[in-house]
Amino acid sequence: MPLRIFANRSRAGAYVMMMIIGAGLFGMFYFLTFFIQGVMGFSSLKTGVAYLPFSAVIIVGSGIVSQILPGSGPSRCSWPARHS
Repeated sequence: MPLRIFANRSRAGAYVMMMIIGAGLFGMFYFLTFFIQGVMGFSSLKTGVAYLPFSAVIIVGSGIVSQILPGSGPSRCSWPARHS
């Protein structure tokens, strides 16, 4: 990967945020799987089914954002991140 793509600070910040969010989601699913199976006693299949609502929210949310983003720009979609 050419390092010149990080010359733009906005783009570099977006790449870093995507990496942090991805790592956080991976860690959440990884450790939550241990908790659900070990502590709550769910089977592997029940654990996977328990994750379906979360996955559905991600799919629906990304569909909504993809419709809003072209018309309003990234500032409207990033409002929750700025005000948390």
